[in-house]
Amino acid sequence: MVASFLYILYFLPLLWLIARSRLFRLNGIPWHWLVVVFMARVACGELSWLIFTYSPWFAGSSDAFRYFSDGVVLRGSLPEHPGSFISLMTGAGDSSMATGEYIAHMVSWNRSYVEGIWNDNRTLVRLNALFCFLSGGNYHIHLLFGNILSLSGLCGIYRLTSRSLEGYRLRILFFVVFLIPSAVFWGSILSKESLAIFGFGMLAQGMSLAGKRNRTAAMIISTMAGILLMTQVKPYFLLLIFPLSVAWFINAFTKKPAGIRTYLFITGICLLVMLVLQLFVPAAEPGSWLLQKQQNFYHMMKDNSAVNPLFMLIRSESLWVLLLKSPLAFFHSLFAPFFYPFLNIYTAAAALENLVLWLLMVYLLFRARSPILFDNTLIFCILIVVFDFIVIGWISPSTGAIQRYRILSLPLLFAVLIHISNPGSRFASGIRKTVFRKPKEAVDQSRLEKCGILFRFASLMIIH
Repeated sequence: MVASFLYILYFLPLLWLIARSRLFRLNGIPWHWLVVVFMARVACGELSWLIFTYSPWFAGSSDAFRYFSDGVVLRGSLPEHPGSFISLMTGAGDSSMATGEYIAHMVSWNRSYVEGIWNDNRTLVRLNALFCFLSGGNYHIHLLFGNILSLSGLCGIYRLTSRSLEGYRLRILFFVVFLIPSAVFWGSILSKESLAIFGFGMLAQGMSLAGKRNRTAAMIISTMAGILLMTQVKPYFLLLIFPLSVAWFINAFTKKPAGIRTYLFITGICLLVMLVLQLFVPAAEPGSWLLQKQQNFYHMMKDNSAVNPLFMLIRSESLWVLLLKSPLAFFHSLFAPFFYPFLNIYTAAAALENLVLWLLMVYLLFRARSPILFDNTLIFCILIVVFDFIVIGWISPSTGAIQRYRILSLPLLFAVLIHISNPGSRFASGIRKTVFRKPKEAVDQSRLEKCGILFRFASLMIIH
């Protein structure tokens, strides 16, 4: 009873926040669309709870469950041993017996294999421990918090990628940013992916504020906060986008931007620095990081037969081997699991999603109209997609990991395709006239407008 009351106590104010806050105001998108998306994501989070609790294939395999249970253990240490709680939350050294006992009861605090740059599991454990002060240890309330974080991050991504769009293409962009099924499924729980979406969304929000009057402080705070958060949850992804972000800001604040040459120059400098660094610090070799990351995935997944040998691309730390495997890695990230045997209903659903996305991709490419090497944001998005897909293909030994990891880059890929698609084509004009734009002399409303009225009515009933 108390848990249900707490759930409603947080759910309704979050709906009100989405409906009224400027944080969730999007160009060309009614506010009630975001309310419906939030409710759909919460429902999907509850569905994932059912799947990972009762499914014979996936029961007990969710990382979010482990982070939550460890967060409850960490939260429980405060009244008994405040010193242990503070040391575990801050990372300060504490070798006391009490602290060791709490660590022994946590599943994901320490890993049984060699870690990469650092253990990013602890960030999720600490966040769950903080949320326990508000939730009373209720997992479903943590789902609400995870969804509001990922939704706000997606709003930042939408603002960055919609700057030069208008009309019906804004609504197509809304669907590909907010409603790709795999992104909704994996982003609807309090996981590394939802936090990474939030962090990247803050970075994108800072970029969207670049050049606006009286918004310099907000731009700096949002950008730095996004980088700091991604450092904790997705350090590998941050290493990819950091040089691209520097190049983007250089182009944004330069009177005569050099376009893609700036990105090539900054990326080349970063690669040169890494090559020189590994001469003095052998442990800093990128190839060893990537190989270790792939081995970590292998150790996590070998027990449930989720590893596919076809995806074990990295057999050596050599940079040349990585470069030779790059096209195949990109191919795996873009097309898996369609060309591989279905292991369960999840891979079949992922293959169906891929098929629909490919058809949309082919259509948008067929309608391509404009060069893209002179638009700063499009270059940024393209390079993120290419680099991220290659790294995902390098380190991910299973289709499930690929589907989960690429949810950050997949919206950017389709945002680029929407930007370069031709809005004046006959088929696109028909869509615009019949679906996305109200006719001047129309008597009856279109089906989409009727759905919009129903969504608005349902949202108002829930909020008021």
